Amino acid sequence: PPPWTEAFDPTSGLPYYYNPITKASVWERPTAPTPDPSSEANRTNAERATKRALPRCVACSVWGLHVVRPSGYCGHCASALGLPHDEVVETPV
Repeated sequence: PPPWTEAFDPTSGLPYYYNPITKASVWERPTAPTPDPSSEANRTNAERATKRALPRCVACSVWGLHVVRPSGYCGHCASALGLPHDEVVETPV
């Protein structure tokens, strides 16, 4: 797998593998790295669709239910911008 390249040992004629980034060489063929299950690329379509459907703060992009005020700003950004307190969306108990 990239960035590994196959080369041949001039003495034995056997193949080895060289990584030009790390300068490492190994006899065994390297395997592709295992994908990180928590990475964005591996999230399910349903998780990504849910995230897109939730309101997002127009200033800092934080998202979630009961996080973004009707003005489009989260509580932190609304306070920083001096927006009125009455725009706070109360979370049902």
